[in-house]
Amino acid sequence: MRSSGMGGAGYGSSGNIDSRGRPVIPDYRYDLEATEILWQWLHAQPGIQSVRFVPLPIPPDSLRGVSPWRCEILAAGDRVVTGEGDGHREALFYAVLALAKTPAAPVG
Repeated sequence: MRSSGMGGAGYGSSGNIDSRGRPVIPDYRYDLEATEILWQWLHAQPGIQSVRFVPLPIPPDSLRGVSPWRCEILAAGDRVVTGEGDGHREALFYAVLALAKTPAAPVG
């Protein structure tokens, strides 16, 4: 993870952990480069069935080299959350954030 250059942790690198020892996802919203923690959090979630990246059409006014993507996460109970962004990392970030904010379907 990147350093802030001021001797402390960079944005999104605070290392906050919840009561179950899992990273607190919202602390990573400012550092799209810190995707490893997102993959670790996603891997620790029960019921994740697949993660898929889908290329989106490039808008005519898009900057050269910017490729928009959608990340689709399929979880138990046919729950699908998505995130879109200019690249895989940004799309993954928004999909994981949506998953963290969306309540899971009741079991039973």
